[in-house]
Amino acid sequence: MPIPEAMIREVKETADLLALFSQYGFKLEKRGAEYFTRCRWHEDDTPSLCVTPSKGIFHCFGCGAKGNAIQFIQKMEGLSFPAAFDKVAAINGTTPAMAPKSKNRLSEEEMASVMARHHADRLQTVLESAFMHMESLYRQTPEAKRYMAQKRGLPFLSSLSETSPLRLGYCSASFGIRFDPKDKAFLMELGLMNEDGKPHFENCMTFPLRDAAGTLRGLYGRRVSGAGSHYYMRGERKGVFSVHDGSFARGAGSDFTYLLESAIDALSVHQLGVPSVLALHGVNGFTACHEEWLKAKDIRTVYLLLDGDRPGREASVKLAARLKDMGYTCHIVELPDGQDPNSFFSLAATPRTLKDLQALPGYPRPAAARSLRLK
Repeated sequence: MPIPEAMIREVKETADLLALFSQYGFKLEKRGAEYFTRCRWHEDDTPSLCVTPSKGIFHCFGCGAKGNAIQFIQKMEGLSFPAAFDKVAAINGTTPAMAPKSKNRLSEEEMASVMARHHADRLQTVLESAFMHMESLYRQTPEAKRYMAQKRGLPFLSSLSETSPLRLGYCSASFGIRFDPKDKAFLMELGLMNEDGKPHFENCMTFPLRDAAGTLRGLYGRRVSGAGSHYYMRGERKGVFSVHDGSFARGAGSDFTYLLESAIDALSVHQLGVPSVLALHGVNGFTACHEEWLKAKDIRTVYLLLDGDRPGREASVKLAARLKDMGYTCHIVELPDGQDPNSFFSLAATPRTLKDLQALPGYPRPAAARSLRLK
């Protein structure tokens, strides 16, 4: 017995075709009301496959492939029409219980798994889109650039190119305007927007927290002005802020890193020419994500450069012992009383250099240290 035409029409009309394409790894480029991407079904040097969300269809001008969401799943997975119908229905949250049974149908457990995976993919897509928007806002906001250049002594961040691997953003009060109601629901679930529509990171510089593979897992926010200072997304803190042999690095490779209390401290040391820095989530914020990052980057030596106060020094001793137990060579580098890396290196009356870093107490003398290879 065939699937009722009304159910097929409902599933096609409610499918999020853009989300399906993104879920299968297609990189979409918006052109007016349509999106273009490279076709998977023929050699396609320039994007020739067009997706039209308003009509729920795709069409390749190169090979002629075309269809709706159900036909897209058929082509991608080689499924029969009933099986592809069930999969799209499950992703939509539409229960195809009224449709006739088929041996190709997904079980309730399989449908639940598909829906959960799709929901997680949508959250990830919205998170990445939100940070991309914050990056754009940073480039357009003189106040944010002045904060980083003048109040934080990091002028090199004012002219980051759009292709730079070093990324940061800014969240304004108008952050949520560009998102549609569906995406706003995901923003609230992520904790990026409150129920009243106010951005969680309003008036904050935002820094990406990524896992060892480079996937965006969260955001850290630092208030530019007004009450409050440090902000994270709700729930467990996932990912880390790091720079490792990327933009502005002067070395050709490294097996060492500097571990600091915050993203701004990390950037202050990176500005000296140190190619590898890793930020904690605060003075005692060393997590499993940091462990994974150190292992993935094949780090051998860690320089601890925490704040020059009692909490910073106590945390350094504890963390150094922990890192040594994990097999790392660890050096505690001490700042003067009351100083942090940002105030000492970036906000000093006289600009400080890498030599000032290497002159600090605890920094290993040349005979005992590995070369930083910063030629």
